[in-house]
Amino acid sequence: MPHLDPAVERVLVALVQGLRALDVRFCVVGALVPELLLNERPEQATLDADAVVFVPDLPAFERVKTGLPGFAPTKYPYRLRHDSGGRADILPYSDHLAPDGVLRLEPDFVFNMTGYDRIADSVVEVTLESGEHVPVVRVPAYVLLKLVAFTDRKLDKDIAGIMHCLRNYAEDDDRRFGLEHDGAAVPYEYGSAYLLARDALPFVDDKLRQLIAPLLDSLIPADLDVDDHDSHRARENREYFRWFRMGLGL
Repeated sequence: MPHLDPAVERVLVALVQGLRALDVRFCVVGALVPELLLNERPEQATLDADAVVFVPDLPAFERVKTGLPGFAPTKYPYRLRHDSGGRADILPYSDHLAPDGVLRLEPDFVFNMTGYDRIADSVVEVTLESGEHVPVVRVPAYVLLKLVAFTDRKLDKDIAGIMHCLRNYAEDDDRRFGLEHDGAAVPYEYGSAYLLARDALPFVDDKLRQLIAPLLDSLIPADLDVDDHDSHRARENREYFRWFRMGLGL
């Protein structure tokens, strides 16, 4: 059973209960995913509860935001402040709202939603310490969405979240033993990244592949030779990304 910061769990439980009372389909996304689904907690825990809500249009999204007990609007159209002082970020999604994979909440708030059409098929239910059951997007889909987010906003925290998953995915999964790629063994230490990619494959369509392939190329320089200014951790990170890319067949 995952252990969250009590303040964050308080906001998450209020959000989940409010969305269920409104009969809105939703799932948790964002930085809470690795905290909820991986054995190893990230070094930097998140203070936000993030979710995507599946609604037909923006008026329906506004009704969701105003109908959540204990939450108040902020200057950001996707962010709500909870009475406890915590906050929740929620994004709406439907084919109507993002027909071209782009969500336009306001002129200054535009989001790349590539991949969100598949996340409803990649949800697992998690039980919190409070006993609340929460639908959470699976780690492979979370990593794909984080890659999309990084192409959109270039935040280092997105890469940090991805890297944590590449290192700690399927930690106790026997599938990590004996993995092969093109007839050669996948090193056990990088099996987590390779297996994560294999599990992500069902959610990778041509549009997503075309979007993330250049990003992965930029994260994995062609020249992996060691130099005096390159840390062991950085070289190791590149290897995780390299095996992840190979697992995706890119």
